[in-house]
Amino acid sequence: MSPPLSQSLRDGTREVHERIETGAAFNRRIVIRLPAGTPGVEDPQLAQAREEYRETYRHFLIASLGFESAVDVALASSPALTQALQLGYEHEAGSPAAQIRADLEQVFAERMHTQRSTMTALAVPATLAELAGLEYVRRGSRAGGAVIGAIVRANLGLTREQGASFLLHHGKQTRSIIDDYKRWLDGLVLEPADRHAAVAAAARVFECVGAWHTQVEAQFPQA
Repeated sequence: MSPPLSQSLRDGTREVHERIETGAAFNRRIVIRLPAGTPGVEDPQLAQAREEYRETYRHFLIASLGFESAVDVALASSPALTQALQLGYEHEAGSPAAQIRADLEQVFAERMHTQRSTMTALAVPATLAELAGLEYVRRGSRAGGAVIGAIVRANLGLTREQGASFLLHHGKQTRSIIDDYKRWLDGLVLEPADRHAAVAAAARVFECVGAWHTQVEAQFPQA
């Protein structure tokens, strides 16, 4: 018996996934929880740390927007999308890219241009297996996003309604949304070669994300 496809994807991409999570400086810094401070007491060092974290959050959003926009384009262009929909695949509720754009505008008064903010190296999934691998990377990122969202809320005081709609969008439903996608993955009837293709596609997506993060980080050499 083969393991569930979601497990094969997790096991087959663990190394590259971990490398991407710690590659760019903004990925390492975004998970740092700052001290709460003492109410009514000015702390210049803490104020500086919050300002630096705020800029880290900006870089994180820009990188996330590039990925989400690229996935939207790739899925819309995929010849496998119709088959996936017929097999019960469901688009994620809401538009993550639109949420990120709203957060950037609310917090930083920044409107992102498509040419600057889209990751261009992501391949269009040609098969159902490749589509499954691509979406595994995106849907799986929601778990980490929820953790990061809680830290952003604690560090910057942002909320789902104001400045953190992307990270806090699913709230307590995050786990069930991820589990729903895993159930869809695990219900697909794929040949062994197609299962390998799904894992390979997910690994390539992670590699593209890593290269994109390096590109984004290069825009901010003083960060």
